[in-house]
Order: sequence, then structure tokens, then C-alpha cells
Amino acid sequence: MNDLIKTLPESMSGLKLQLSQITLETLRDFAYDRADGQFRTYGREGGGTLKFTGPAGARNFEINAYDHRWKTDAPQDKSTSTK
Repeated sequence: MNDLIKTLPESMSGLKLQLSQITLETLRDFAYDRADGQFRTYGREGGGTLKFTGPAGARNFEINAYDHRWKTDAPQDKSTSTK
């Protein structure tokens, strides 16, 4: 985890970088006995959970992935044909 924390890109915004560091440090410092997870994707989007349990309690994470790329619908054919 320490190596992963050190490689976080400095180009991340201050808040995003701090939240990422805190999350990774929490996982690093938490003694857990069991880890469960599931993730399901729907094309380019998905969601899932990670659950860590140990003698000091539990840490549960909900993960959602969204595809926010610009989507353009195909232009509609506005021509009308008459016979």
C-alpha cells in the first residue's frame, strides 16, 4: 500500500489526492480477517461493493463506475416521402 500511495499522481486535484491517500492509508492500517467483494459491469458502467471485517470492526465500500462521455444520438431522418 505504501508504494501505491507514493505513486498517486500529483496532477490530481488537492481534495481528490487527499481522499485517495486517506482511503489507502485506512485500508493499509486496518487489520482485517476477511475481505469480500463483488462487481458487476453493464457495458462501460458498473457497480459493486468491498467489505473488510476484522477484530476492530468493518469497512464497507460501495463502488460505482459511470460512463460520462458525450453521447450523440444518431440524427433522425426528418425527410418525408409522399407518393
